[in-house]
Amino acid sequence: MDRYVPNVAHILVEDLNNADVVGRVILKDQQPQAVLLEPIPERWPGDREISIVRMGRRFIALGCMVVLTAGGVVIWCLRHPKPLYRVTSLLSMGGDAMGAHAVNDRGQVVGTAQTADGQWHFFFWDPQGGMQDLGVTGGGRFDINNTCQIAGSMIDPNGNEQAFLWECDKGRTLLGTLGGKTSHAMGINSRGQVVGNSELLDGSWHAFLWDRAHGMRDLGTLGGANSQGRCINDAGVVFGLSQTPTKEYQPFIWDPNNGMVAIDPSLAISTLNSINNGSCVVGPMRSPWQSAHMAVWRKGAGPKELFPLPLGGQTLGLPLINDANQIVFDEMDHKKPWWLPEKLFHPRSRHYLWDPNCGVVRLDRYVPSRRKEILFLTDINNNGCIVGVLYREPKPPEPPRARAVVLELVPEQWGR
Repeated sequence: MDRYVPNVAHILVEDLNNADVVGRVILKDQQPQAVLLEPIPERWPGDREISIVRMGRRFIALGCMVVLTAGGVVIWCLRHPKPLYRVTSLLSMGGDAMGAHAVNDRGQVVGTAQTADGQWHFFFWDPQGGMQDLGVTGGGRFDINNTCQIAGSMIDPNGNEQAFLWECDKGRTLLGTLGGKTSHAMGINSRGQVVGNSELLDGSWHAFLWDRAHGMRDLGTLGGANSQGRCINDAGVVFGLSQTPTKEYQPFIWDPNNGMVAIDPSLAISTLNSINNGSCVVGPMRSPWQSAHMAVWRKGAGPKELFPLPLGGQTLGLPLINDANQIVFDEMDHKKPWWLPEKLFHPRSRHYLWDPNCGVVRLDRYVPSRRKEILFLTDINNNGCIVGVLYREPKPPEPPRARAVVLELVPEQWGR
């Protein structure tokens, strides 16, 4: 108010009516004087102008609310995309941990679970029939084919771990060894052929192929002491790793006609673990002049690059491929947000599906994980159904906790 009275040091307001102000002013270097401040009507806004100002403020506030709401909707849509998958968490068998190992084309799952007494059993889960306990197991990997035959490992009567075949009408059949005490089954195809690893009398390990007609056959090596059979397709083609004479491991393909043949070593062998019925093997390729790419290797041809890895392939898990050439893989994200202290940052794994028609799909957003749970994907069938494990690191003295999950794709979202 003092700006409207010239040469004023202080104003003492004594009264105010509906329009005028009376009081005393102290002029600079003078005695107080009485003053009357009357408004100039033409300088004051009327009711219409005041209403326009108030309305403008309301429009600004409303606009801010609309922008904030739209931003919230966009963020929600990015965090909650259209449901490409239906996620099912399998019921436990009384213990703290369980995991899904493999899924066949009928959506039937095999895995292992801890019971209330701490023992490990292997289970069979069916979308219609639910969970079925198939008895005590020794550990290792389990696989299932489309006729519900299951390959895995168990403790034999002598207390040694041994590969077995489980069938609905026959139960378990021990597959034997290549002369040693121990064997492990790793995969089974639709013909009931089982692939795995067995100990020899001299303590070395060789890849084996088992079927009812020939029993367990030694697949040999690439010149070194040891080899591993990892998986088999319906044509009886085996994929695995073998030592060379220099003791380095190299991936191989084995078939009945050509025996064991080495794969191009440019693929990162530690991450190869899957072969489809087209005899395709997938894995990362790295070169000094470009970022890492996922590549496919076919028998009789060199590796072919498919797509760049989203995070550069710094740390890559085991990629899986099905007959539709869909690839499941994961990478470790080492990029720390700028605002997060170094002590609070932990690298996170990111999981993806690559589809020839849809490109790369981020899978983590479809799995509702709890705090500090880590997702591991273990298999994909030919219909795109994926199984895995959600694992949570324990805080001593708590036991580790894990639960099995099944990701079934929503057909209408994939145009099926």
